[in-house]
Amino acid sequence: MIPEEEKQIIRRFMGSVDCPKDFSCLATDSQALCKARDIGSDIYLECLEDFPETCSLSMPFGETNFCRCPVRIYLARKYPSALSPPASDQMDAEQLGL
Repeated sequence: MIPEEEKQIIRRFMGSVDCPKDFSCLATDSQALCKARDIGSDIYLECLEDFPETCSLSMPFGETNFCRCPVRIYLARKYPSALSPPASDQMDAEQLGL
């Protein structure tokens, strides 16, 4: 369960971005967060979605795409297990306590 102060940080990030997926990654009926991998950058994750071009927060670079979503990046930093979990370990808003 996420402490209330962290929930407030996530809500602040949510207010600062126009999510093309309407934050479906945090919906209780969501299957999982967007698939991503930490590449050691403070401002990007590697986007591992099948169709990254459908997300306005995905930025193509060479043969890969970077995720620029501040909510996804925050969750990846605070909860490393939220990075591309296997099907049995998928996280949703209820598990995150949002």
